[in-house]
Amino acid sequence: MDDAPLVCDDVARLLESQGEFPRFLIQRHPEWVEEFVEIGMRPLDVAELEERLAEDLARTPTVAEFERALRLFKRRECLRVFWREVEGTASIRETTAEIADIAQVCLDAALRRAASELSNPGLADHICVLGMGKLGGHELNFSSDIDLIFVCTDDVRDRLDEVDQVARVCTSMMSQITEDGYVFRVDLRLRPHGTQGPLVPPASSAIEYYASWGRTWERGALLKARPVAGNIALGDELLQRLDGFIFRKYLDFQAIEELRGMKEKINLQARASDIVGAEEEATAKTDTPDTPLKQRLHHKLAGVRSGRRPIVRQPEPQPATKSGLLGWDVKIGLGGIREIEFFVQALQLVHCGTRPNLRVKNTLDALDRLLFSGLITHDDHDVLAEAYAFLRRVEHRIQMGSDRQGHRLPEDRELLRDLARRMGFEVDEFRARVLEHRSGVHAMFARLFESDEVRSETQPTLQPEEPDALDTILGASPESFARDGVLNPEASILKALESLGFERPKQVAGQVLVLREKNYGPFADRALRGESNLAAYLLETAGATPQADQAFSHLTRFITSIGDRPGYFKMLADNPHACRLLIHVFGSSPYLSGALLKEPAIVERLLGAGSVAMVRSASDMQSDLESRLSRVVDPEHRIGVIRRFHQEETLRIGLHDAGGAIGISQTLEQLSLLAESVISSVLREVYEPMRTYRRREGSVLPPLDEIPFVVVAMGKLGGRELGFGSDLDLLFLYQTDRQWKLEHTFFSKLTQRIIRTLSSAGADGKMYDVDTRLRPSGQQGALIVSLEAFESYHDTKAAFWERQALVRARPLVGAPHLLEAFNTLREELVFKRPLKDSGGQEIWEMVTRLQEHHRASSFDIKLSPGALVEIEFAVQWLQLKFGASELSLRTPSTVEALRALEELEILDLDFRQLRKDYQKFRVVETRLRMSGNRGVSTLPSDPAHARILAKHLGYDGDEATENMFQDLQDTARRARQMTEEIFRLSRA
Repeated sequence: MDDAPLVCDDVARLLESQGEFPRFLIQRHPEWVEEFVEIGMRPLDVAELEERLAEDLARTPTVAEFERALRLFKRRECLRVFWREVEGTASIRETTAEIADIAQVCLDAALRRAASELSNPGLADHICVLGMGKLGGHELNFSSDIDLIFVCTDDVRDRLDEVDQVARVCTSMMSQITEDGYVFRVDLRLRPHGTQGPLVPPASSAIEYYASWGRTWERGALLKARPVAGNIALGDELLQRLDGFIFRKYLDFQAIEELRGMKEKINLQARASDIVGAEEEATAKTDTPDTPLKQRLHHKLAGVRSGRRPIVRQPEPQPATKSGLLGWDVKIGLGGIREIEFFVQALQLVHCGTRPNLRVKNTLDALDRLLFSGLITHDDHDVLAEAYAFLRRVEHRIQMGSDRQGHRLPEDRELLRDLARRMGFEVDEFRARVLEHRSGVHAMFARLFESDEVRSETQPTLQPEEPDALDTILGASPESFARDGVLNPEASILKALESLGFERPKQVAGQVLVLREKNYGPFADRALRGESNLAAYLLETAGATPQADQAFSHLTRFITSIGDRPGYFKMLADNPHACRLLIHVFGSSPYLSGALLKEPAIVERLLGAGSVAMVRSASDMQSDLESRLSRVVDPEHRIGVIRRFHQEETLRIGLHDAGGAIGISQTLEQLSLLAESVISSVLREVYEPMRTYRRREGSVLPPLDEIPFVVVAMGKLGGRELGFGSDLDLLFLYQTDRQWKLEHTFFSKLTQRIIRTLSSAGADGKMYDVDTRLRPSGQQGALIVSLEAFESYHDTKAAFWERQALVRARPLVGAPHLLEAFNTLREELVFKRPLKDSGGQEIWEMVTRLQEHHRASSFDIKLSPGALVEIEFAVQWLQLKFGASELSLRTPSTVEALRALEELEILDLDFRQLRKDYQKFRVVETRLRMSGNRGVSTLPSDPAHARILAKHLGYDGDEATENMFQDLQDTARRARQMTEEIFRLSRA
């Protein structure tokens, strides 16, 4: 903790720079900063928040002391969350979710204290508090009101006066303003009958009200309802019984008209002059998509879904508006947060009755589900998600700056400049960002319900964009494809296939004919006569992939392997975005396609619910895998479950990566989290049989979390930047334990079993190759060493490159005390010991030796000058050189280290550009891996293969290949100039 005072000072200065209110809190409670540093950057879950609040409330005998403790708890925890957001370590999802958790634990404590103060502590178990709005959606802001509905069990119908009193006292404890402020303001107007209704209706009365009188806006409100305090089971049961009211099983045209009216009210309110913004300046041109996309959006609301991502075109010039930024309301202004929320909830209300996967409460989660269901395009998703995250951060800066429930940008230009700087921008860049997001959001909001076209539930689910070419192919008779058993398609069919993007139209025509002759599937004659659009959609989507012929060939095999299963094809038709991802994988990745064709049932599990997550947390993956394992007893079958889980998750990640639904950073992190989950489960699976064997032999082994053993990730897994098909660089350490008589031999056997399980092939394939060459003495050393021997080796024998390798070391799983011990040792070995003067020169020489040894005829994405390895080594050298004084540089992640270098401004270099170049190379590496060439890192020399790779990377036109090579070479030259400068400046 030698760095603790410096760290605390840095935290205090950062928070004080964010406005009067953070400055006031830090000056009044300087001890809070030490707590923040001790906790670190991680979020706290509900259980941890409850524990911290219980400690604060333990010494509050009076109501006044209780209320003060509650208010200070809220201020302290919100300030901690705000610090994480300002530091850039917490996403807007994490920030708003943790604020909602803070409100939840405070509310539950207030409810139970209110019941106790009224001498009725048991009443709290008969009351449920439903969180509505942002609290229910786990997306609360720092100064939000919390919208609540109280309900009680029917058992206390005869005690409603007492129940009401508990609710009133609870509300007062939360919202009454004292010298310490308030906890959260409470709004109870969303309850049944509004302000005219009882404060705490019995659950049966609430159900009766909604069944008889419930309106569309109340359905929208209940979409976000979540039990947050008191009797949670009561709230769950209530919402389950209201399921039919909230989620209509049919297309409700009256609801659409009501939503249209609600939208107009929002428009009128936002257009008021004091909300639009007073600064006289032209906004950026509104990026309004062309008419077909407008029509598709309206179709989505009417039940018609299009999954094809639109071709990106330059927008038509739009008239500038006079609305500016000064005084603009981030929440209810044109293009503000409310328009995003309404857009999302409108689509949910129309479609979630028949699409259970859309029944999520969080706005960003709902946007992800809408994308996956094909109701919005990837571009639409990005516009709304990025704007929502940005505007919520602006809102937080406004609110935390002065502790007020504000949403407006300052009306004074200097104050606007100050806000921009607190956001990390100069005022011109801030203005441009706000205007860009605002115009993008309002353009989409304006398209909502704008058309009066006839709406029909019988309209097809998938609308093709090339109807003439598709009609020519799918409307032709079988004789147009072949005569007398010989394939000889008519010229019009071949021309139509070529127009769709197929390079070998005769081959594709033959496959179409094969599919048409089957008595099942979307291409069968009976399906085509039924006017199904699935066949047209599949054919058109395949033609748009980088390898169109390969995509349709795989699709033909896929349909054949599925067989006569109408429900399967309906699943594809009902999930156009997921269907598009599947076809894109067929046309881009033999690596993933092979697994899908081998086991088509995986597709049903991944896509059948229409709700497969684009991004999953580590805890979600781990709990999913543990749930699957809990249903299997046989040890061999349990390992098979892990292999199958690894296969499914790899496919899930690959589907979204290939389809462009997630970026490269998310892809690499998801693959890393998957590896961590697999390693953790494999460790448990190989350890428990060893415990059982010892028990039979009359001795005992400790539980897994007490065994002094740790698995350490190195390399890309250490940095959570693992690629498809990457090896796992692992290090295994232990401590001798005399209590349990655990020696080196035991730990060596455990390590061997882990490696064998991870790397052996089963019926579902192999999970990973394991590389242990980064252990002390490399291949000549023991497979596992004690922590003490590891430290001694690095004290006396380790080469400088081995110290460099530890930059990316990260302990994954093992005994908590050993995880902490390794982290402490890593900090000491890597960052706190003096660096020899020749360190940078040694790293540079190692880079050049690697490049000379692996000199390739074509550009090597890893080892060519200026490519991946060179960038990684340069960044690691800067981490070694400056990590002693800069904690943010101690990260094992190359990308995060580049972000830290950008913020620290240690060297006058464009680290933002270097980070983009590095990520570009990682994209190319991923595309090479997904093509099936697992160990290849050179660009293909064959012109046909090079052209395919160029398409994968988004290069179009006749000069796509040439442009790709030129762009990557230019990128490498730019990166090489940076790395040479890094080593030159660091030697100076």
